[in-house]
Amino acid sequence: GRRHTRLVRDWSSDVCSSDLGDYSWGGIKRNAISSFKEKRTIIDYCGWEEGRVREKSALILFIFTLNISKKMELIDTHCHLFYEDMKNDISAVLNRARELDVNRFICVGTNPDDSRECLILADAHENIYASAGVHPHDSKDAPEDYLDQIAELMTSSKMVAVGEMGLDYFRNISDPKIQLNIFREQLALAEQLQKPVIFHNREADEDVIKLLSEFPNITGVAHCFSSTLDTAKTFVEMGFYISFSGNLTFKNSHLPDVAK
Repeated sequence: GRRHTRLVRDWSSDVCSSDLGDYSWGGIKRNAISSFKEKRTIIDYCGWEEGRVREKSALILFIFTLNISKKMELIDTHCHLFYEDMKNDISAVLNRARELDVNRFICVGTNPDDSRECLILADAHENIYASAGVHPHDSKDAPEDYLDQIAELMTSSKMVAVGEMGLDYFRNISDPKIQLNIFREQLALAEQLQKPVIFHNREADEDVIKLLSEFPNITGVAHCFSSTLDTAKTFVEMGFYISFSGNLTFKNSHLPDVAK
């Protein structure tokens, strides 16, 4: 009844729902987050109190259908579960994650061999998915038929993306020319397969943006973002998601400002 609430926006068929916790029915507190654009109103939950909702920009209907006791489900979109210490203790790893409400995983490959291991883990566990690709560090060792191997792996329904791919001019473990070629070829394959990509970029903003621009139909994730605000805006404008990783917490990091 009164603990089950869904917010529906007028002027739009979209439904905006929130897990509200054990709060009474009422209006939005002043600290609720509201965003107004083109007569569309999104209200995210920040707290509830007795009172009436007063919004001039949109008519908000309250429908008592959402089970607000449901926990949030988190997805680890980039993990390398094929590492020996992870793979050999996989049940305990998944159990510890579950205790923190992390219930699904994308095991990301960095070369054809460990991409195959990702798929083996995905086939063995319902809540693990996989990707297949060649990391820029591994591009110098990519076999001649690596694209065929990736394409074959991608026929599985548990394969959700192509990658990890990209450019790394910071370490340059592989020659930049080789990195560029392998990156471009994988982007072309992802476009052909109509799959999103997971890409790595370190001190290679200009070349990454140039290559991504050659494949405007591709979307995906900029993994472990470490670049500038302008680069982040460009990626977002191109339709990509931004991934902030542990480097967000480094002392004197500029990334918190980028994330904001």
